[in-house]
Amino acid sequence: MCFPFSSVQRPCIVGRSALTTLLFALSFLVLGGLVHAQPVGQPEVQTIDPEERIATNNAYLLRRIAEREALLDEARSELAYFHQRKQILEKGLERIEQRAQVKVLGREFVQAALEELRHLPKPAHYKLTRQARDRALATTSDEILRYERELDDLSDREESPARYYPAQRSSSRVAERTKIDSSPAQP
Repeated sequence: MCFPFSSVQRPCIVGRSALTTLLFALSFLVLGGLVHAQPVGQPEVQTIDPEERIATNNAYLLRRIAEREALLDEARSELAYFHQRKQILEKGLERIEQRAQVKVLGREFVQAALEELRHLPKPAHYKLTRQARDRALATTSDEILRYERELDDLSDREESPARYYPAQRSSSRVAERTKIDSSPAQP
């Protein structure tokens, strides 16, 4: 049987086996005619020896076996060809299924990602929050700088009070303080 969809050109075995079958049939007819051929006018006499008959039968069976083996080989080659085609088709189907799954999963992923993006804040929101943070940072750093200056001033005043307080005020306070400290405690 020829392979109509095969890319490899093979000789058609069917034609050859039909020809061999025809040749075998013709040879049997000729052999049968020779065996049964009788001279005209003589009575029919069986002249075939049993050993010849067995040999002829064996030859016939060997030819039949050879024909069947050829048909079997042809069927095996067809089966191998069809198995190969089946494997190629199965691999193609697997690739198609995988691509289909990737496309479906890819589409679902894109839809989920777009949905998440819709829930995220807009860029304008980030700009406003950044501006608010920058203002808060500037205000805080100004306040921290002012507090540090005030602390430096206070620590300088504690270290050298004469520089910040005039001598009169300082002496009057000291006098008041000694007066309070020297007065007796009231019961």
